[in-house]
Amino acid sequence: MIYILLVIGFILLGYFIYMYNQFIKYQNLIETSWADIDVYLTKRHELIPNLVNTVKGYLKHEKETLEAVVHARSEAIKSVEPNTQIPFENEISSFLGKVFVLAEDYPDLKANESFHKLHIELTNVENEIANARRYYNAVVRDNNNLRESFPSMIVGSLFNFKIEKFFEAPINAQKTVEIKLDD
Repeated sequence: MIYILLVIGFILLGYFIYMYNQFIKYQNLIETSWADIDVYLTKRHELIPNLVNTVKGYLKHEKETLEAVVHARSEAIKSVEPNTQIPFENEISSFLGKVFVLAEDYPDLKANESFHKLHIELTNVENEIANARRYYNAVVRDNNNLRESFPSMIVGSLFNFKIEKFFEAPINAQKTVEIKLDD
C-alpha cells in the first residue's frame, strides 16, 4: 500500500515539475517574442521623426495629426511593460495610417522621394510588426490556455503565473475600409 502511495506521489510530483517547466517555457517565449516586436517598434520609432520632418511642410493644416504621432511615439518609448506600451503603439499605427491617407491629397508630397522611401520603409516595418505580433499572440494564447486549463491551472495558481494580454490590432485597423469609385 505504501508503495502505491509513493508511486502516486512521484507521479504527482513529476506532473507538477513538468507543468511548472511548461509555464516557465511560455513565460520565456512571451518575453522573447515581445523583444522581437520591440526591435521592429524601435525601428518604427526611429523612422517617425524623419516622416514628420518630411511631411511637415506639406501638411500644415494637419498639425494636430503630426503632434499626435510624435506624442504617441514619446509615450511608447517611455513605456517599459508591454501592457502599457501596446495602446501607444496602436495609436502610432492609427496615426501613421492617417498620415498616409492625408498624403493622397498632396500630389507634391506623394511625389517627394524622401516621403516615398519612408513610406516603403514604414510599410515594411509595419508588416514585420504584424508578423511578430501574430507569433507573440500565438505564444500568449498557448500560455493562457495552459493557465486556464485543468489541472495545469492548479500549478499556475500555486506559482502565480498570470494570464497575459494579447497585442491586438488598433481599433481603426479592424474597421472595413470604404472604397468609392467615381463613375
